[in-house]
Amino acid sequence: MTRLIKFRAWNDSINEFCYAGPKESDFQGFGILFDWVERWNLPVMQFTGLKDKNGKEIYEGDIISVTNPTLKYIVKYGIEKIQDNEAYGFNTVCGFYLEDTVTIDKYLAKEHMDDMNEIGEVIGNIYENKELLKGGYDE
Repeated sequence: MTRLIKFRAWNDSINEFCYAGPKESDFQGFGILFDWVERWNLPVMQFTGLKDKNGKEIYEGDIISVTNPTLKYIVKYGIEKIQDNEAYGFNTVCGFYLEDTVTIDKYLAKEHMDDMNEIGEVIGNIYENKELLKGGYDE
């Protein structure tokens, strides 16, 4: 199974995302996007390869609601220790993970991205929908 490699960058001056990937002329699209990223120091986000329960693509920086509308996660990328459950303890994840916006303890606020295509819904992102992060530990 092959995963599509796609990116987006937030352009604050025009308040919208610029996208690059297979639909945007493959490598030519990547070149243009990364030229903009370098020139204007734009934050770049990668497509996770997953879609939410409604078929919407999930990128870094997206805000995802899982079953309970008050439980929201930010999609992040990196190396993090994540608690599997109380019985198994922690393991290290290198890649995409979710960070809970409500939990007070940042160490316990991280989750795997398992089953996001079945139960998660993209409700916004950290650039266009900052109001969705209110009430969390970053407020």
